[in-house]
Order: sequence, then C-alpha cells, then structure tokens
Amino acid sequence: MLSNQPELASRLKRIRERAGCSTYAVAEATGINPSHLSAIENGRAKNPTIHLLAKLAAFYDLSISDLVGDPKVARGMSAAANHLAVQFDQRLSPSAQKALAKIADELEALETAQAEAR
Repeated sequence: MLSNQPELASRLKRIRERAGCSTYAVAEATGINPSHLSAIENGRAKNPTIHLLAKLAAFYDLSISDLVGDPKVARGMSAAANHLAVQFDQRLSPSAQKALAKIADELEALETAQAEAR
C-alpha cells in the first residue's frame, strides 16, 4: 500500500493512542483480530488490506487517505463513503466506488447545510 511500512505502522498506532483507545477496544469495535492489529501497529504485519484500512478509517471517522497519510490512497473517499463501503460491500468496482463517494459527499453536504440552518 504505502512504500514506508514503519511510517504507516507508527501512524496507525499514534491515531489510536490519540483517540484514547486500547488495541483491544479498536479490534473489538472493528472486528479485527487484536493480535493482527497489534502486529500492524508494530510493523510486524505488512501491507494491510484496503478493507482493514476502511474499517479503521470508519472507526476513527477519517478517510482512508487521512488514516494512512497519503492523498492518493482510496481515491479521496470521504469518511462517510468509507462507512458505507464497510457496511455494504467492500468489493465495489471502481465506478461503484466513485458513485458511492459522490453520494456520501452529497449526504455530508446536505447534513452540513441542515446543521447550519438550525
């Protein structure tokens, strides 16, 4: 995924710690094996899947690109699109991913407009 695996590992660990969560709490909430999550954060497990990253991004309410620190990852999917991808089908075609991202962005804009109107 990213060329600098140790940087990704430390970034994921730092995000979890800043969120005030234990490895076990994140693993339990996301359905990721706690040992596997720990191995990823410590650089022992290489190349986490996009599905795993989507689960983490959804948990932290981040886009995948924000989660990994690379704007090219996940083609700029918003946090809402990540949530939808995890909930429904993480094996979407590229055109379906774009459509999902567009819908999620429109929903976020609508929600923001409604919040500002209150």
